[in-house]
Amino acid sequence: MKKIFIFILFISISFVLGGSGYKGTLPDLGISKDNSKTKPVEKTELEILPLDKLTIPIKNTKPIDKIGDKYTQDLGEAIKQLERIKEILDNNKSFKNFVAAANVLDLTTTNILNEFHQERFAKSNKLLDDINYDTQQIKTYWIQINKNAPYVSHYKTKGAYSGENLNKQLNNFSRVLGHAIREIKSINF
Repeated sequence: MKKIFIFILFISISFVLGGSGYKGTLPDLGISKDNSKTKPVEKTELEILPLDKLTIPIKNTKPIDKIGDKYTQDLGEAIKQLERIKEILDNNKSFKNFVAAANVLDLTTTNILNEFHQERFAKSNKLLDDINYDTQQIKTYWIQINKNAPYVSHYKTKGAYSGENLNKQLNNFSRVLGHAIREIKSINF
């Protein structure tokens, strides 16, 4: 075993020390090393801008509103979620997608309401809170219908758990949601 190891080691070292590599000439690429052939830049080729074309930086005197910018960004995310809910209601009325989107909206609304207490955000916070409350009510209603509809009679509940009533409620909520989204977008703070 020891002899085999020494033999393999000897062969490996001989390959490494053999020094074989590329043998031959490299092709001529036509690149000249003569720097005297480069053309000097003439002054007529340079274009000088007149002073009235230069941009002069103007110092921004308006203070940066970091809280307002963060609020705008978070409210924009909540508006996207509301538009997603409206899209679900208008297109396929998928129960699972609606519940998931309503849960995400609830988390986003809770975060916004907990983080931004300033008076200037009160109107949009109130509107967002109301929309979120309505969304959660519709979500709860839809969950109850999916859970209880097979077990209750149409006569005893006066059709409260019927698919027709559910579609009517979802369509009404979609219309209300569209108005609320436009109203939130129009608020300036």
